[in-house]
Amino acid sequence: MFGRIALTRRSNPNLRDKAGREGFIDNVAAKTFRAVVENILEQSARRYFGSASDIRTPRLEEIRESNRAGRAKEEAKKLRERERKLFQAELDAAEALLPGLREEVAQASETLAIQDDADIAKAAERLSDWRERLAEAELRPQPSGTARLNKRYQAARSSAKSIAMSIAEFDNVFRERIEEFEAADPAAVLERQTEAAVSAVRKQVQAFQSDIEAMQREQYGGVRELALMRLDEFRRETAAIAANLQTGNFDLAKSVEAVRLLRDRWTVENRRLFGTYLSALGAVKDEIDLETLASAQSEELREAASELDRLTALAQLGIDVEIAAHDLADFDEMATSGIAALPESIRNSEAVRDIRLGIEGLTDQLRFLSPLRLSGDKVQRWIEGREIEDFVRRFFAPTLARAGIDFSATPAFEVVQLYERPARVFPVFLNLVNNAIYWVSTAPRSTRSILLDVAGDELLVSDSGPGVEEEDREHIFNLFFTRKKRSGRGVGLYLARSNLAAGGHSLRYVGDDDEPPLEGATFYLGFNNIRMAEDIGGDG
Repeated sequence: MFGRIALTRRSNPNLRDKAGREGFIDNVAAKTFRAVVENILEQSARRYFGSASDIRTPRLEEIRESNRAGRAKEEAKKLRERERKLFQAELDAAEALLPGLREEVAQASETLAIQDDADIAKAAERLSDWRERLAEAELRPQPSGTARLNKRYQAARSSAKSIAMSIAEFDNVFRERIEEFEAADPAAVLERQTEAAVSAVRKQVQAFQSDIEAMQREQYGGVRELALMRLDEFRRETAAIAANLQTGNFDLAKSVEAVRLLRDRWTVENRRLFGTYLSALGAVKDEIDLETLASAQSEELREAASELDRLTALAQLGIDVEIAAHDLADFDEMATSGIAALPESIRNSEAVRDIRLGIEGLTDQLRFLSPLRLSGDKVQRWIEGREIEDFVRRFFAPTLARAGIDFSATPAFEVVQLYERPARVFPVFLNLVNNAIYWVSTAPRSTRSILLDVAGDELLVSDSGPGVEEEDREHIFNLFFTRKKRSGRGVGLYLARSNLAAGGHSLRYVGDDDEPPLEGATFYLGFNNIRMAEDIGGDG
């Protein structure tokens, strides 16, 4: 829209410029001129853009929905920004607190001694203080948009986990020392400890109370000012309608309609403005954690959007594979025919067997994407554990040597036997060991180990790396989920589990009730046709 206002010195002699042309001198004429311009703009808005506009009436509901969606999107954006700022602040605070706490716990653990009743109270106070400070360093889940902080986040979590274990060890030693020590006045020791606990809790509660009351006072003042401002503005707009009636610009019917529309609009706006406060206070009254709820829902929406993107990419991949399926089938036929045409001495060599196994495994991984014929027959046979170990060791020999990783298998694993196709089994172990090599390589060279072992009726691949974070364990078998900073696609574990499931087998990560041989990541493989050492011995 555009417009023009024409002013002349002859027709408007009382509108006078300030020195330096900074606007009109604020006199009665300037105020009247301002009111006239405002009235023109308001009338134009009502006639062409407002709720009283006939042009706009058919689209009002659509506009309201759009406004609500826009506000929701804006609020979600503000929430994400707030989460990122809080995460950054928490991470900074944790990095400042944890090193000193680690050193303090280590020193106290070396000098712990219970020689009199006072030492018990001091050690107990230390434990409580450490746990409170460690709780202050607790980090919320890493929000999206903070990938640059991932290394610092993982380091802080690892440091906090290590400190928590040190505190637990100190607590165990402390308990043992108390049991060995005979207190002169046990009741007095407990009384001092109780008084210290009451004092600490009182201090914490009072700090929270002070912060909450300060925010309540601030919000009370803000709501009061908002209410007064809204009332003043509403009175001013109703006065403008009354003025239009007196000057003859509006008749009575038009004025009544204008007041009704004004009231409706303001009622909607007031409900939105003040409803925010009422909703938040109601949630507090009902003890609903709005921040946690909003963060969780926001995270779910982001996950859903990411999942949609991944499915779209997967659909495109399916189209690409379908286009290539015809050629791949021909290549599969050519490879099989070529191997069959080789002299028997070469065809039965170990190298050619590996080539045949690789071709079969490659086409087998594409079985659910395209109806390809797999190379050769799907022959199942008994596979020994030492065969799996030897195959994996030869495959990764240069990498293991370069990284200084101790790769081994227990005698129980070496003699185990499972009945399955090699092309289904070997790729799974290759994938698990490959992942282990990546993560173990992040640990000091003196502690790098990967072990193939047996637990009950399951085989396992265990390593001495950092392990899988608690918050990631439910996602590691999801398609495209990865924490690798390089070369990670997030399909290996998904395909490994799917490949085993197709044969009725299972793959899982270590659980709380398991006792893995190494402290890093451990994966358990369950086969439906397996013979352990004792079974083989019985058969013999």
